[in-house]
Amino acid sequence: MKRTAIKKHPSKNKPLDDLFSYFIRMRAMKRVGGCERCFTQKSSSIKQLHCAHNQPRGRLSTRWHEDNAAGCCPGCHRYIDNNHDEKREFFIKLLGEETYEIIRIQSQTPQKVDRELIKLYLEQKILGL
Repeated sequence: MKRTAIKKHPSKNKPLDDLFSYFIRMRAMKRVGGCERCFTQKSSSIKQLHCAHNQPRGRLSTRWHEDNAAGCCPGCHRYIDNNHDEKREFFIKLLGEETYEIIRIQSQTPQKVDRELIKLYLEQKILGL
């Protein structure tokens, strides 16, 4: 019996995720020249950084919110994803407690997203870097 290959359907979020990741990593390079947690310099290559989310990406209300992510080296990204308290402390230090709480509450509030508007916003932010 011949097996049919399972076709993967591309995620409708991938293009926007890629653009968002690019913006976050570019912003980190402009802000600190590398990782926003350990401040390790990354010789002007954003490929050495990851886009680390504070609130989970599954929550569309904050998935592409610029305050919900930071540019981190792979080691720091892995560390904060495995240490919830450290992640919370890092993002509070980065954002301030009030903004951290706003993002946390917003992430728990389901809402429809306008992907095209988010794309335009991110493109404009990238041009401003």
